[in-house]
Amino acid sequence: AKDLPSPYSRMQCCCNIGRCWSAGTIPEMCPMRGTYEYRKLCIDGFPLVPGGGPTIHDGSRPYPGPHVGPHPNGMIHFNGFLPLNVTDLCSFYRNLCINGRCIPLPGQSYRCECNVGYQLDTRGECIDADECVSNPCIHGDCVNTQGSYFCRCHTGFQSTATKMCVDIVECVQNGQICKHGRCVNTEGSFHCICNAGFQLTPDGRNCMDQDECAQRNMCMNGMCINEDGSFKCICKPGFQLTANGRICVDIDECQTTGICMNGRCVNTDGSYRCECPPGLVIGLDGRVCVDTHMRSTCYGGYKQGQCERPLPGAFTKSACCCASTDYAFGEPCRPCPAANSDEYHALCSGGPGITSAGRDINECALDPDICPNGVCENTRGSYRCVCNSGYEADVTEKKCVDIDECFRKKLLCDNGLCRNTPGSYTCSCPKGYVFQPMSETCEDINECETNPCINGNCKNTISSYLCECFPGSTLDASGNLCIETVKGTCWLQIINEQCEVNINGATLKSQCCSTLGAAWGSPCMSCKIDSVCPRGYTRVNGTICDDVNECKVFPGVCANGDCVNTAGSFQCLCSHGMTLDSSGRTCVDLRLEYCYLRHDDEEECTIPMRGRFRVDACCCSVGAAWGPDCDKCPEEGSEELLALCPRGRGFSRKGEIDGKPFYKDINECRTIPDICHNGRCRNTIGSFRCRCHSGFALDSEDRNCTDINECHISPDLCGPGHCVNTQGSFDCECFEGYESGFMMMKNCMDINECERDPLLCRGGNCENTDGSFRCVCPHALSPWSEDYINECELSDNLCKNGRCVNMIGRYQCACNTGYQATPDKQACVDIDECTILNGGCETYCTNSRGSYECSCRNGYALMPDQRSCTDIDECEDNADICDGGQCANVPGEYRCLCYDGFMASEDMKTCLDVNECELNPNICLSGSCENTKGSFICHCELGYSVKKGTTGCTDINECEISAHNCDQNSICTNTPGSFRCECGEGWSGDGIKCSDVDECSNGTHKCSTNAECTNNAGSYRCLCKEGYKGDGLTCTGKSDKSSAYSPLLYPDRHDLPLTNPSSLSFVNPYFSK
Repeated sequence: AKDLPSPYSRMQCCCNIGRCWSAGTIPEMCPMRGTYEYRKLCIDGFPLVPGGGPTIHDGSRPYPGPHVGPHPNGMIHFNGFLPLNVTDLCSFYRNLCINGRCIPLPGQSYRCECNVGYQLDTRGECIDADECVSNPCIHGDCVNTQGSYFCRCHTGFQSTATKMCVDIVECVQNGQICKHGRCVNTEGSFHCICNAGFQLTPDGRNCMDQDECAQRNMCMNGMCINEDGSFKCICKPGFQLTANGRICVDIDECQTTGICMNGRCVNTDGSYRCECPPGLVIGLDGRVCVDTHMRSTCYGGYKQGQCERPLPGAFTKSACCCASTDYAFGEPCRPCPAANSDEYHALCSGGPGITSAGRDINECALDPDICPNGVCENTRGSYRCVCNSGYEADVTEKKCVDIDECFRKKLLCDNGLCRNTPGSYTCSCPKGYVFQPMSETCEDINECETNPCINGNCKNTISSYLCECFPGSTLDASGNLCIETVKGTCWLQIINEQCEVNINGATLKSQCCSTLGAAWGSPCMSCKIDSVCPRGYTRVNGTICDDVNECKVFPGVCANGDCVNTAGSFQCLCSHGMTLDSSGRTCVDLRLEYCYLRHDDEEECTIPMRGRFRVDACCCSVGAAWGPDCDKCPEEGSEELLALCPRGRGFSRKGEIDGKPFYKDINECRTIPDICHNGRCRNTIGSFRCRCHSGFALDSEDRNCTDINECHISPDLCGPGHCVNTQGSFDCECFEGYESGFMMMKNCMDINECERDPLLCRGGNCENTDGSFRCVCPHALSPWSEDYINECELSDNLCKNGRCVNMIGRYQCACNTGYQATPDKQACVDIDECTILNGGCETYCTNSRGSYECSCRNGYALMPDQRSCTDIDECEDNADICDGGQCANVPGEYRCLCYDGFMASEDMKTCLDVNECELNPNICLSGSCENTKGSFICHCELGYSVKKGTTGCTDINECEISAHNCDQNSICTNTPGSFRCECGEGWSGDGIKCSDVDECSNGTHKCSTNAECTNNAGSYRCLCKEGYKGDGLTCTGKSDKSSAYSPLLYPDRHDLPLTNPSSLSFVNPYFSK
């Protein structure tokens, strides 16, 4: 078996890997290794040299060995002879143990250990092990291979890496199987469990719909309709579906309450029939046995053999007599049978109020006057009276009697006289009282509500009133008019309960409060709005209103303009070039022109400022003239200057805040770039200051800095030297032996040559003189004598802050800058520069070792010369320093002018937010207040919002803006913070959903008993029955068939034919013809 692909010789086959060899068709076994045949074929013939056959290691020809044979324990030994030195047969014969490992054994033998997948045969050789013998492939077929095997798995199984066949879970791998059902995995396969109404497909892989209608007797007495996974039965009329939904069974209509009234019901297959007793026939609906009597007149009473009060319309006898036994019927009329008679029981088998046909009798429609002083409400078999106001029903609820309100309510018409009337009462109140329907009493009339008191306060009294005049006015003879006699201050507005902006100092209160004023007097009183006269008018007598001439009452009301009185107001007219501001009362010049710093007597302007300015920004600061015509600015102290600059110089108008003109400080340092030349400009409130640099002084106008000629002021300034003036300073040219001083001291000072050069006068003493020095020499000393000592070399601690210089017989110190020698010149001490003219510092001088430094007060900064100080403009350095206000710089500090919504801190350097929500908890009314920076926000409750021009939350009219969810057949009514829905007439429900009221079913219609009631959406209509004519409310007499129906129209029915137009009656209040 297992033929090799290419042909081999017998030696190549048997001596290498073969087991059998064939020269033809019949194979022969190869000789066993170690046998004589094997040695003769393979060893003597050298078939495997050099390919791995048995060879001797020394390369000589193999020794013809003894016979080799197998051993029962797998050991193989030679039967012949080998050289005595051959002990390892595995090394001697290399082709031993093919497909295994050769292990040499003592005594010229060996054994084979086979590889995995191989086993020893009877000859001791390694041959392939057939693993398939042990059936390792469960759920598959085993296929043996050389040294191994593999499993060919059955259908529904798959091979694994461990050579096992495991089940394939088809329900997980394939999502397209078992549609309309549930997949269940099985070993090697799967099966489908179908949903109800489905069955397996022929291939068993999916579920398909089951046609239940194909089954026999399905949906008997009906029609079967197959559906996906189900079916349904539609039964024929008169049949109903059983609980299992598969069969339609007959409906026994005779079990229905009220069927075949006044007769006998017989059930049939799919229907029924009514059998009526003699005298009754089936009605039009086929469900009731009705009276066959003819219709006639019904009378509302029978007295002394006479019928009285005929009721409108024609009725059957049962409809008349079953309503009331007091009635009479027919022509000629006969009284209705008594309630206990046999005739009554036969006629009214359903009892009182029910016709022989079993229908309820509408007593309200039968007798419209049945409930005088009330409204009749029909009920099943009877009726009741709903009485009008002032009446109440008796115990039978069928009669309305008058209520004596005066007797029942003892406090009715209190303070007056009560008189009972049918259905009501009347109150007679005395003079000064009026009847109040809410309290049902005579209450005092508050005459003050009509404001009878002119220019005064009204005080109500019992049945009258009294006018009280304000201080400064008296009551006239009429008792209604207060004549003003005192004039007071008129205030424009009230802010934080403080009266501000005095409009005029002498004004009548009525003229003030009816025009511009918000308060009047001192102390001020807030004005009250006159309910009679509009703004701009005042009452002169009673309710007569007269226009107030504001131009006369308030002289100068139009600042810088002309006042023109108008009806109820006034108008300010400005001259050319002037513009009316937002207040409408002040004419301001907003033109931008050149500003000049000088104006001479010849009307010439010089020194123009860079840029263009308004006239107030020019003339209220440093300007002398303005405009293209070189108009001179007003003189100091003049009325013109006061009008142009109300706050004085240094301020210009910047609009209005809360009705008051707002004037802002003019920053001259920014407006005039060339101001304070040779100095530093510092803005102040209403002005500015020039801080001149060292060596300069202010000019006569305090606007610029000019050079100081120090040499001219003080000729001996330099001392022993010549003074030379420079721009902003001076220099000293000193004589020989002198030099200019240190720091700010430039005068000529003597040079101490002895200190500057310690090596002068070596061997002697140097003495300084004015402008020079001299040497005093001692007796000669030898530098090499034993007494000569160099102190500078002996110690390093000499002359700290200086340099040690050795002298003959002593030493002296040459000090560093900032230090000076002690009188004995043996040490260096610090110079306190601050004790000498404060070190040249303008403010603070701080000494330090070997030096010093200058510093300034808070709010000032050191100049580049490190000596002088200048003001810090905090407003310019930090634009947001007054967050919430305007910053104003002042010497050494600043101030904050805060805007509305902010308040200044105690040091006036911060604007603090005002919490309006805490100041006024009710500021938002129907909402919550949230404070914001400089203001506040109102978060309104549901149904409220903040409207433009208001601060609090006001109610939203949801009905007006259609923000409601009321039904289209309901009426929307606005309420505070919400709304209310009420269904309209003819509809019922909660207002959000309204359903039609079926007046015909509940008996609230007003159709005649001889008419048919038809319900419509929101209403109903009445049609006279056959044989009657009328408008539906009243149907009388007989007429031909062409005019048998006269419709009662309602607004939603305009399409009905008008068979008798003269009989129409429009009773719906919403209908317009």
